[in-house]
Amino acid sequence: MKARFLLLILFYSCIGCGQSGGGNTLDFLQLVQPSRIAALGGSNLSIFDGDANMASSNPGLLNASMHDKVTLNFVDYFAGINYASASYTFAIDTTIDRVLQANMLNANYGTFQYANATGQLIGGSFTANDALLSISYAQQFASSIRGGMALKFIYSAIESYHAFGLAADVGASYYNEERGVSIGAVARNIGPSLSYSDNGARESLPTELQLGISKKLKYAPFRVSITLENLQKWDLTLENPNLTDQTDPLTGEVIEVKQPGFVDKAMRHVVLGGELLLTDNFHIRTGFNYKRRRELKLAARPGMIGFSLGLGMKINRFHLSYARASYHRAGGTNSLSIVTSIGEFRSKR
Repeated sequence: MKARFLLLILFYSCIGCGQSGGGNTLDFLQLVQPSRIAALGGSNLSIFDGDANMASSNPGLLNASMHDKVTLNFVDYFAGINYASASYTFAIDTTIDRVLQANMLNANYGTFQYANATGQLIGGSFTANDALLSISYAQQFASSIRGGMALKFIYSAIESYHAFGLAADVGASYYNEERGVSIGAVARNIGPSLSYSDNGARESLPTELQLGISKKLKYAPFRVSITLENLQKWDLTLENPNLTDQTDPLTGEVIEVKQPGFVDKAMRHVVLGGELLLTDNFHIRTGFNYKRRRELKLAARPGMIGFSLGLGMKINRFHLSYARASYHRAGGTNSLSIVTSIGEFRSKR
């Protein structure tokens, strides 16, 4: 059983390596659900603890300490867009630590007015939304190694157009409690290309390879994380056709547009995160996403673009988390997460 499962993980990971990105559809699969991950820069797949929300980024993080946990997440996105998710985790076998999780996500993009090619309103309106149901499974393979898979059932609706899809996440984690080190790896959104109804064009899913490591300092209440994104593609820079060589009107000197160098291209894969663990019930979090800052900042006023902040606390039976992520001078996102255990309510009866 274990050998077959490991072979399946390796097989799907090899498929993921063949994806180069670009021209994807259903990019809502990349939305950040938990506020904890949003606070850590928008990406983290290596923190190994009892937070059931972490499994949304890496099914290999599922473990028995998440048993009976219920999570609720709400994100106030941009332009009136909101999305929410909920999950339930159940340990089906504590002997080899086999765990299941069901997760639902719904993204509502609001109501749109019909208009013609010139932008004139012609009456009537329509809606658009995306939905996801994922079933995740993970188990122990060695004393410190776990592997997991999430099967995703996808639905998307835009006006009268609909699309159905099937994808999978395959992940693994390593945790050394003595050294306070945890490592995660995942291949996300592996699946066939698809198209909307009445549309023959087929587009690929946003397949992505990620690797991350987290380390809790031995003599300080601090955990640092480094996550590497989009490892399936080296150059993540985008060409801006508006950036061209300029000529100095006084000297006639040609000022060339500087092309991204090796360091810039490498850093676009990096997301940094940190947690200040003040007590068991109160944490402060921060993160930095280099790629987000490079792509969305204004040269004259970069501000805090790419940075994120958040906190987590336990109040009675509930773990609450909040995050604020800065995307652009025009605004950022607000995320709220609630995690609780059904078992705690049963024990109070």
